[in-house]
Amino acid sequence: MLDKDRNDTLNYDNRSISIVLRKVHPDPKYFMPVKVIQPAHFNSATFTQMVFLDSVEFEKMTSFSSAVFNDGTEALNASFKDYCDFTSATFTKGADFTGSKFKELTDFSGSIFNNTIDFSQVQFPKKSSFTSLQLTPATQIIFSGASLPDTMDFSFNSQKLISQIDLTAAIFPDTGDQRDKLHYIILYKTDISQFHLDYIHFRLLIPETIKVPDDSVKHRISDDEKESIYEGLLNNFNLHGQKESYRRLDIEYQHFKYYRKWWTVPVYWAYRLWWNFGYDKEWVFLWTFFFAFVFTTINYFFLEKLNKYVFSMDRIPAEYDSLSKHRKYWYSFVYTSIIFFKVTLNTDKLKFDHIWGTLYIMLIYASGLVCLAYIANFIIQK
Repeated sequence: MLDKDRNDTLNYDNRSISIVLRKVHPDPKYFMPVKVIQPAHFNSATFTQMVFLDSVEFEKMTSFSSAVFNDGTEALNASFKDYCDFTSATFTKGADFTGSKFKELTDFSGSIFNNTIDFSQVQFPKKSSFTSLQLTPATQIIFSGASLPDTMDFSFNSQKLISQIDLTAAIFPDTGDQRDKLHYIILYKTDISQFHLDYIHFRLLIPETIKVPDDSVKHRISDDEKESIYEGLLNNFNLHGQKESYRRLDIEYQHFKYYRKWWTVPVYWAYRLWWNFGYDKEWVFLWTFFFAFVFTTINYFFLEKLNKYVFSMDRIPAEYDSLSKHRKYWYSFVYTSIIFFKVTLNTDKLKFDHIWGTLYIMLIYASGLVCLAYIANFIIQK
């Protein structure tokens, strides 16, 4: 029993403990908080009865590694101000951490959760680990109203997650459309379908290497494995109808795929700038205007030669040089538009002996053809 403030190290490694309480208030309905200012060790300890750690303040490192909680565990509004180790701990009848605060790295890796684990309104540190969990059909992991860590590691939970882990129930301090904080989540070799999250507050974190359980050597994550993680989360968003999250992740996925080789980087930027990988199809109208404007401006300076020696149009005035600037630009626009917006080009008027001029006219025509095709696709899909 924690019956007083502790100045000495708590060491209950491998011991059997009947009950852990806060200090008892004169009114037995209440407890008084305890402050433990030295490291506390409960490694491989067995708690045979209900554990109460409500409002206990652990100032130093706390370790419950491989501890067994045979009955319920209650740690309401507890405070863990240093590294907190729950690795391979067994919670037989669930645990309630509602309102607790974890200030430093918190590790639940390898823990056995046989019942509900409630992290409601918990304040997590910058990083928390939930790798290699062992769960049962009765297990629920609740994050309602929690302040999530910057990085959450749920690796190596493939085919172990029975019920869905809803991370959208956490609290997010948003300001309008600006996100004050992004939470990075590692989902390597994990059943991604059992997570509910979005890609507004969360981002995938896929490290180059990762430590495999029971192996001191770090494993390199291959490109195929990385693609599998992206596609798994994309499928998750698709099944939940999360279109905005799907869009954001898919654009990030395209960046990953095209940036793997230097020669595909220009392809990435071509698709990104042209129509944002199909998510902003209306951009084609801006590109159509842009190309028409550029070609019109170029033709303004060379229209007389183009009309005479490369591609002739009968209605372009022979005295082109004597026209005003506005008239010149008008005829340049008409000349460009007839070529640019033409579905079929009249090659009878094209003089092939001027190679560079011919190639330039073909460039105008091909650019217009591409724009028209994308405009038609946009209209059909609308």
